[in-house]
Amino acid sequence: MEKVSIIFKDKPKQWGLRGDSYFWEYLEEKFSEYEFPLEYNEFEKIVKEEHLKLTGVELTRESVGKCQGFAQGGMSSGVISGEFWNVEALPLLRTRLEKSSNGFIYK
Repeated sequence: MEKVSIIFKDKPKQWGLRGDSYFWEYLEEKFSEYEFPLEYNEFEKIVKEEHLKLTGVELTRESVGKCQGFAQGGMSSGVISGEFWNVEALPLLRTRLEKSSNGFIYK
């Protein structure tokens, strides 16, 4: 059975802040434990819980959270953009998740 992590396969062409790509990869690994179907509400809940766990900040459109584990040097290293995740990444992932949950596995 396909794992939900398949929806993370194609990365966005542009990120919000320097930690976004690391959070994407982290979530890809996290969702390798989950199989289809997965309701979007549950998916979003898990993403937001992981963000809070890693940064100590709720994932809102205005949030800017920093994960020390994603820091690679520099002031903005490891910083995750709430705006990017709420405006770009989550809607993209929702579309992929819903298509895949309905039998059209995103590849």
